[in-house]
Amino acid sequence: MNSGRAALLIHALTQKPEFLYAGTEDYLHQSYRAEAMRPSAALIRALRNAGHAAVVSGAGPTVLVLADGEAEAAEVLGFIESYTEANTPGIGWRVLKLAVDVEGAKVDLHRR
Repeated sequence: MNSGRAALLIHALTQKPEFLYAGTEDYLHQSYRAEAMRPSAALIRALRNAGHAAVVSGAGPTVLVLADGEAEAAEVLGFIESYTEANTPGIGWRVLKLAVDVEGAKVDLHRR
């Protein structure tokens, strides 16, 4: 099931952003790791319940949310601020809004 979601995520990232939510649904890893990363898992659950494409990123303390455009990004930022203030005030979450690199990898040749 996760391999199908991975293919759907590629399609969402390259052509159909409306499939970001479905493409980020995890059936394999996140539920088993939730106990070890309770605040992150709770935030992901809240974000997904609100319709946002949220996943665990890395070992668990990082939450990644994929937004389709500036309006959704602003909505996500507001949601995270409200949620964390009300539910995890002592954690000190840091929210970073990152841009997508649309150029990909580059190779620069330096001739001597």
